[in-house]
This record gives sequence, C-alpha cells and structure tokens, in this order.
Amino acid sequence: MNLFNGGDPQISGGAAVIASMPIDYGTSLTILGGSSLQVANYETAGGAESYYYSNPGYGADPYAGGAIVQTGGVNSTRGLNIASTSSFNSGSPFPTNGSYSLSGGSLTVSSVEAIGSAGNGIFAQTGGTNTITSGGILYVGKNSGSTGTYSLGATGLLSVAGYWEYVGEGGMGTFNQTGGTNTTPGNLVLGYASGSSGNYSLSGGVLSATTYEDIGYSGAGFFVQTAGTNTTGNFRIGTLGGSTGTYTLSGTGSLTDTSYELLGDYSGSNGNFIQSGGTNTATGLYLGGRSGATGSYNLGGTGALNLSGSEEVGEAGTGTFTQTGGTNTVTGTLTVAADAGSSGTYNMQGGTLAAGAIVVNSGGAFYAGGAGSPVAITLTGAQPFQNQGLTDISIGDPILNGDYTQTDTGETLFELGGPDPNVGYGQLTVYYGTVDLSGVIETDYFNGFYPTIGETFDLIVASDGITLNPDFAGMPEEPGFTYALIDDDTVFQATFTGVVPEPVTGSLLLVASAGMMMRRRRKQVA
Repeated sequence: MNLFNGGDPQISGGAAVIASMPIDYGTSLTILGGSSLQVANYETAGGAESYYYSNPGYGADPYAGGAIVQTGGVNSTRGLNIASTSSFNSGSPFPTNGSYSLSGGSLTVSSVEAIGSAGNGIFAQTGGTNTITSGGILYVGKNSGSTGTYSLGATGLLSVAGYWEYVGEGGMGTFNQTGGTNTTPGNLVLGYASGSSGNYSLSGGVLSATTYEDIGYSGAGFFVQTAGTNTTGNFRIGTLGGSTGTYTLSGTGSLTDTSYELLGDYSGSNGNFIQSGGTNTATGLYLGGRSGATGSYNLGGTGALNLSGSEEVGEAGTGTFTQTGGTNTVTGTLTVAADAGSSGTYNMQGGTLAAGAIVVNSGGAFYAGGAGSPVAITLTGAQPFQNQGLTDISIGDPILNGDYTQTDTGETLFELGGPDPNVGYGQLTVYYGTVDLSGVIETDYFNGFYPTIGETFDLIVASDGITLNPDFAGMPEEPGFTYALIDDDTVFQATFTGVVPEPVTGSLLLVASAGMMMRRRRKQVA
C-alpha cells in the first residue's frame, strides 16, 4: 500500500493487511474506530523519496511530510518511523517532518518505534494505548541531527515492554508528560550518546522505569518534575565521562527509587539534583561516585529527602550538598568525604537534618549556619556527630540533638562577627548530648568585627557536659585567646585577652604559618 499521491485517506472499517506503508507527499492517514490495520514491515510518516536523500544534487524533497491520526481502531506494525529520512538542500541534510496523533484505539509495535529518526518527528498521545512489545525499543530523537518530541497526557498509556526507552539517543529528544502513564520494565535514558540531549518534563501522570533511569548517560540529560509520580529501580544523573545531568524536583512531584541514587558516576561526569519541593525517597544517595566524578544536591523550600540507608557526600569523587530549607532524613549514616582521596562539603544554611550518625572525614567539611536561619540537626541513632575534618559554625542558631565528638585530626571553626551568640557569632548548642573534644578549636572574623580585650564568647553549650581530651590542642592558631570550661563543664568559653604570644622561629614558624594559610584557604574555597 503506497499512499504517495496526495489526498487524505481514511481507514474506517474492516481489516487491511499490507507489507509496508509510507505516508508522504503531505498525506494524512486517519484510522477510525472499528478498523484494523496490520503492517508487516514499517510504517513511516514523513520520509524523503530515495532519489532525494541519496542524491544531494536533487535538492530538498518538497513532499516529504506526512501524518497519521488515530482516533480508534487497531494499528499493528513491525516498526514505526516518524520523520524517517532527510533529503538535501544545496548539499546539506534537509530534515523531513512527520507526526502521529493518538487519541483512541491501540497501536502495537513489535520492533522499533522512532520519533524523529533523521528529521523532525512528533508523537502526540492523549488517549488510547501505545505498546512496544518485548524486544522493542522507543527512540525519541534517534540519530544525530534529528529532533523528536513525545507528548503524553490525559488517559494515554505508553507501555515499552522492551528494555530501552531513549529520549535523545543520538539527536535531541523531548518528552512532555502532563498525564497518562509511561511504563517500562527496563531503562529510561536521557542523552545517550555523546553530543545528544534528552529532556523530560513531568507535570502529571505516572512514570515507571523498573530497572534504571539515566539522566545524561554519555550526553546531556535534563529532567524537570513539578507533579506526578516517578518510580524507578536505580537512578543515575551523569553516568559516563563527559556526561552531564540535572534533575529538578518541585511542587507536589514524587520520586521513588527502590535502590540508590548516584549523582556523577564515572570520572569526568557531572550530576546535579535541585529540589525545592516534592518528595524524593530512596535507599541511598551518593554524590561523586568514582574518583574524578562530581555530584551536587541542592535542597530547599518544602522539599523532603528520605533515605532508608546511607548518604555519602563525596563517595570517591567530589560531592557538595547545599541545604537552605526542607528536610533531609537519613536512617543510616551521613558521611562527608567517604573514601580516601575524596572531597565532600555539606553546606547547611537552613531546614532540618536527621541522621542515624554523621561522620565528617579528612577531606570533608560541614558548614552549619551562615544565612541567619535556624539550623536543626538530630542524631537518631546511638552514634555521635564525629568530626575528623572541618566543622564550621556560623550565625543562625545551629542546634545539635545528640553527641558531638572531635578526633585529633578534626577542627571546629567558629565565625565571629559580633558580640552576641547566633546573631553576631556562631555558637554550637548541643541538647541531650555530650561534647568530646580532641583536635583544635579555631575562630575566624567577618563583617569587619574584631573583639575588645576581655570580651567572652560561649562557643559551645552542651547540656550533658564537655570533655577536653589529653590530645585536645586548644586554640593554637588564635593568639590573644584563652579558653576554659565553665558552668559545670557545660560551656566552652573563649576570652580575648589581647595578649599575643611570643612568635616561634625557624622551622616551627614555617609550619605554623603553613597550617594557618591552609585553614584560611579551606574556609575561602567553601
């Protein structure tokens, strides 16, 4: 059956069995209820004639467009190509245009469904069912230079029973879901090949990819969710080297991962998660998976992050978690800079954080406060907040519910910008817990503040007491300060005396200066 010669044919009843069906020359085929169409090979809507795309000298094919409109009935085919080929214009590829509109009935594809194989393809589904059977693949924006758009809404059902659903496999793909259901037992991949781009917008309906979702596999992937539900088995943003991916979650959107979420997997990858609302639920969260990978998470507004396992900010690579609001709940351990050689930073400027335990390793930094908003940290397990790296306490009333322990490699730095706690300078308040100190306590100034002689700063207040261990080195980089435990050892108080100790000389001076410069740089970088 060859529908080349103009007109807009309809299939309105009975059954048609044909070998192949190209819809070109501006033709539109309509499939109505009560009809059945079975195509043994491929259906194409929008493809250039072979003498156009094989011979650049012929110029562009002026009749390459085509459309299929299905309002009911049954359409069954081995393959479907929307905008399947390009012609040429002055020696350059000239993309064709094709479209498929499905508002009722059923479409079944047993092999490949390509929306924008080599041209500009559009699939608009507001009803009916689009089923790609086991072994089949969906491509939206298949080849380099192509663009594909899939719109799913209302009561439409897309079922990809095969293993792969690509949005931007080699070209540029866009999937807009305002309703309906998109389900696959396999993988959803945005931005598969290097140079490709995949975009998914979810503002309603249900999305389910049982095995994996890759947002930026080797190319660029972008996922924006404002509502609806997204459920997957494993979740990666920025997978292979050179890839980049961003997931933005807001509104009432719900993301559920039955396993882990990994932001930045292989060396050279970059994964980002931005959450201002909605709920993100997973077993574990890992930022900067392998050495050389980078991952970041920004949590604010009313967003809720719920992890039944652990959270690692900087697993073996570089991770950054910035929290300005919302809730971050970790049943297991939150670790900053998990593996040797990794780098991790947790910037907590607002919201609440609850974790079974918190560990800041060497190479890790935890910043609490700084924006003037209350910061609440609660330990829900038996383990303490353990600082082996840097913990920075700034204004905003940072409160820890649980124990705080600092090892001999740890440093707690307090920001001084005025005479009053939490408003002018950072104070760590520990409720229902003890403070056990080794390592050092340091201060840094901001807002042009400098203390007067005799001025005191209650840097730590702990309801159940403070212990200074034998390897506590005091405040070695703070000339002019003395310290003491007061109020039955529940307050660590620093007093500015204005007396600067005699400077050390020789190699000791070099070591001390290097240590101070290292701390200042670390502070500035964060």
